[in-house]
Amino acid sequence: MGIHLGRVGHIGIHVSDVDRSIDFYRKVLGLKITGRWGPPDFGRPICFMRINDKHHDVVLFELSEDVRNAGITSTDSRIRRAPGLDHIAFEVDSRQDWSSWRSTMCALAA
Repeated sequence: MGIHLGRVGHIGIHVSDVDRSIDFYRKVLGLKITGRWGPPDFGRPICFMRINDKHHDVVLFELSEDVRNAGITSTDSRIRRAPGLDHIAFEVDSRQDWSSWRSTMCALAA
């Protein structure tokens, strides 16, 4: 069964330095900051950025200094140790399409 995707919702990227990455995405691509959080209120620095009117198109997650120093080898995105793609979020047309897509993905993973 084919799944109809509405569009790419956003991408999440692990970065080594959120401030440096924000500077790049603002100056080079013209993205705008939607929101920014970090310690002590949030476990690590993150930034939501947008292209136009959407809340966010790109999410930057700074790698934790503790994680980098510990040399953790897990592939879990919360404790990833290297910069790179974290996730791609797709948008679907309806809740029913999402439910169908989820059922298909669960069946394929079994």
